[in-house]
Amino acid sequence: MTLFSRDARLLLVALLAAGFLFFHFVTLPSHRDALAAKEGAWQAERKTIRTLANTKAAQEDLADFQRRLPEEAVLPKIIAFIAETSEAHQLAIPSVSYHPEKTDVPWLSSVSISFTVQGDYGHIRNFISAIEHADVFFIIEDFTLTAPRGEVTEAIQLQIRISAYMRKTPLQEPGAERLV
Repeated sequence: MTLFSRDARLLLVALLAAGFLFFHFVTLPSHRDALAAKEGAWQAERKTIRTLANTKAAQEDLADFQRRLPEEAVLPKIIAFIAETSEAHQLAIPSVSYHPEKTDVPWLSSVSISFTVQGDYGHIRNFISAIEHADVFFIIEDFTLTAPRGEVTEAIQLQIRISAYMRKTPLQEPGAERLV
């Protein structure tokens, strides 16, 4: 004994099929469109979030860089460091010349330092390495290695120009001023 007649079952299947088709062709596309719109909005927000995260990381890097720089007042100590480092590597510096340079950053000052040292290659190489790994932010701008002409010697001469970077003013309290 069946609960529904054959015609009733066919009618039920037809109604279910019509409901499915209505859902598939009318309701589902609007849900898909809404989902696609939300996904598009999320993709746009992800770009914004990524940009903000990169900006925040850059600001933190800049603040860290600024914290690591010595203040301008340490220029004599920087010159003394160069002299002591050359002496520690068995190199003599007859004279040092320096002059300030302009920077585009309001809180940053730069000084160009030029000098000549003479010694064997190993000592000069170690001296350059010590300058590169110093706590002071130096950039080696230019250098020339030369050997004396006509002399049989292991001594070579290094003419070097480096830039040292320093803070013009003491650090602000965190959050007191934005760096960028």
